[in-house]
Amino acid sequence: MSHRHYRHRSHPRRPVKFTAVFFSSVTLFMILAACAAEKQRALYSPLDPGTPYYDNYGYTETKVTDGTIEITYLSRDEGTTPYLDYVEQMKEALEQRAHDFALWRAAEATLENGFPHFAVEETTARTRKHIVGRDPDLTPYHNYNYGVFIGYGAYRTNIWLQPMVTLRVRLLPEAKAGATDTYDAKAVIAVYESSYPQAREPVDPPLVPLN
Repeated sequence: MSHRHYRHRSHPRRPVKFTAVFFSSVTLFMILAACAAEKQRALYSPLDPGTPYYDNYGYTETKVTDGTIEITYLSRDEGTTPYLDYVEQMKEALEQRAHDFALWRAAEATLENGFPHFAVEETTARTRKHIVGRDPDLTPYHNYNYGVFIGYGAYRTNIWLQPMVTLRVRLLPEAKAGATDTYDAKAVIAVYESSYPQAREPVDPPLVPLN
């Protein structure tokens, strides 16, 4: 019986193109970095019209009459643990910042329209409070649910707050004597630029967990 011997054709191994892989990784990294940078905006910045409400924050301006404008500041959605006292403290702090930023923008808009002073005729404030997300890291005998024990293996809910403040502003050529609601635009800008030195620096978008 004859045996046939088959000779396998040898193929030279192609060298791995590490250069291409390296540049592909670098390119991907640059793309991801660029995307991350695009999502970052300053807390004190215009509202992004292309971003959903719950992911959005910033100020808007609407002309009501020739001498009256409305300034709205929508706060960034901020999360906190559901301890009632802490939620109320955070709500108060966020509402104050939203009011400050609305007043700040009102001062800038006043100068942009050629006026040195403005008066706040009406203030409207409301806060969107919602419960989202579940955090499965609750340990035995720990309580996160408004003073109600929820037991081992339960879930912690998080409270998210998003205040919005709207100011109706009348532009003034001069200050009203003795009026408490009249502001010097340049003075207001100086105060808030000093009080919020990082307000114009980019921040990461809010990470709101889904239900």
